[in-house]
Amino acid sequence: MGVEQTSERNKSEYNDSLGYLTRLNFLLFKCLTARLNLMASDWFYSLEGLGVELSTEMDEEELKILDNFSEKTLPLIEQWNEDNELTNELYQVLNKHERFLRKIYKDAGLQQRVYDEDDLL
Repeated sequence: MGVEQTSERNKSEYNDSLGYLTRLNFLLFKCLTARLNLMASDWFYSLEGLGVELSTEMDEEELKILDNFSEKTLPLIEQWNEDNELTNELYQVLNKHERFLRKIYKDAGLQQRVYDEDDLL
């Protein structure tokens, strides 16, 4: 049994949109620098953080993909931590997942504001 959802919760006057976008920007920067430096562990954990932040924008299927990424990739990261050798398999998994998360980011309108026709008038 799940927790019952209610819409009667009082809404806060506080808005975290700036903090949210700042965290996303920071994590995207961390992903970029880790990828460029071929630091698989940093890249993985930056992607994990980005996935957590973007999880509120995901549907159930996308959340399953997020969970599967962690389960599939963690053993590869543990091996990288031992050998300090970035395999093609690990690079491709991390790269594919980053593209997936960046698409969520874009589709949610976070990369560029999505305008309605009324906004342009």
